[in-house]
Order: sequence, then C-alpha cells, then structure tokens
Amino acid sequence: MDSANSIPSDERGFTLLEVLIALAVLMVGLMSLAYGIGIGLAVVQMSTMDTIAREKAREAMEDVFTARDTSTISFTQICNIPTGSNPNNCLFVNGLTPMYTADSSGLVNTNAAATQGVLETYVTPGPDGILGTADDITYNLTGFQRSIQVTSVSSSDGYTVLAQVTVTIQYNPLPWLSRTVTMVTVMSPYV
Repeated sequence: MDSANSIPSDERGFTLLEVLIALAVLMVGLMSLAYGIGIGLAVVQMSTMDTIAREKAREAMEDVFTARDTSTISFTQICNIPTGSNPNNCLFVNGLTPMYTADSSGLVNTNAAATQGVLETYVTPGPDGILGTADDITYNLTGFQRSIQVTSVSSSDGYTVLAQVTVTIQYNPLPWLSRTVTMVTVMSPYV
C-alpha cells in the first residue's frame, strides 16, 4: 500500500508551494514595516529641523524689530544693500547666506555678520537631560541658509512708507529634499 495514500486528507501538512507563498507574503509585510519605520524616523528628524528653522526665522524678525525699537538702527537702514554702491546705508545682504551669528547691532544677514563668519548653533541637552550642563550637545547649523528681503510698501493713506520684511530659512533635511520656512511681516517707521 502507498504511504501517501494512507494518510487521511484532513491530516496532511502544507505543500512546498503554500509555504513559499506564505513566506513571500510575510517578507512583503516585514519590508513594508521596515520602510514605514524608516519614513517615520525621517519625519521625526525633519520635525526637529522644521522647529529650528521656524525659531531662527522668528529670531531674525524679532532682531529687526528690536533694533528699530531701541533706535540701534534707523528705519531707513531697514533695506537690502543694492548692487554696487550703498547710498542708502542699507544693512541686509541680498539672497540666501549661511546662518552666521548676529553682528554688534544684534542683526543677522548683514555684511558685518558675514565678516565675523561664526555659524549659529543649536544646543540640546546631553545624557542627563538637563540643558545648561557640561554634557550638552552643540550642533552647527551648517546646512541652513537665511535671507532677509525688504520691500517698500505704500500704506493705504498714501503718505507712510512701510517695509515688508520677509525672512526665509532654507535647509536640506535629507540629501534629496530641500525645505523652506518663510515669515512675512509689515513694519512701519513708528515704534
């Protein structure tokens, strides 16, 4: 008697084809899970960089308002340096530049800030989880660029000239991805 025929049909095991199909389905599921975890980690990394970019845009905008409010600079100096000479004594350079620390006036994206050539940093707590201790980790913002663009705008009364200030932060969270954060406000000459 044949042994294969003697086993009842409800007691037979899986065939090789069924096992291979089950393994293929399992591999697709595991690969999808690994891909999802990788994307999740990339999003977490980008969210940290997004937060840094938004904070640096706010800081730059606040620096301009503070310099105007404390009369460190005049309202007429809140403009971009024209190509060639600088008859208006404008302060802000044109285009994206590395994120250098503020100059002696407390302003970023000026010629004086670029001359210093010190990159801004981002500090995180170290292993102890407390910011301000010796084990803090400092990162240079080398992949970040910033621009401050100032445009003159006439007010609705036709007499007051306003300045539209646009701060743009650009960075690359991943080698193939470029992200931009932009903050826009309108500023008057009055404090």
